[in-house]
Amino acid sequence: SSFWESVLLFSVAFLVIQTQVVFVSCVFNLILRQFILPKGIAFQRPFYPDYQQTHPVAYVPMLEDKYLTSGQIMQEPLGSRLLIRDGSYFDVWLRMSLPYSEENQALFQVQVDLLALNSSVVFSDKRTCLMRRQNAVLRYVKLAALAPLYLLGWLEE
Repeated sequence: SSFWESVLLFSVAFLVIQTQVVFVSCVFNLILRQFILPKGIAFQRPFYPDYQQTHPVAYVPMLEDKYLTSGQIMQEPLGSRLLIRDGSYFDVWLRMSLPYSEENQALFQVQVDLLALNSSVVFSDKRTCLMRRQNAVLRYVKLAALAPLYLLGWLEE
């Protein structure tokens, strides 16, 4: 009996110490991320494809708004005003929201071209996309449950 009591006591002490170590590690990580590590640049801009082209195309300039007029470059920015500088690493994330319809269920392809100020292609990538299929019954139940929010304009389909 004394052996099992000491094993139980040792196990509880070990778990308490591990919990304290995890807590201190989480606090240290939070402080490090908040005050010491450099912050990433989050650049979000809506885009509106031109459907009059054979393939819909949208140009999204990655410049500060004061250098743009109607989405076109008004004046060439100084090097310090560019969001992406020579030799820098970056990730490009594209999130598209499409209304649910029969036409949007087909497989489609998205191509992203990163252009320099002189319109030369710096990077190009293509990805195939497929919209998530929704169960019709669940879609209508969700629509009925959220109907007041849709009617008030707080949600869009």
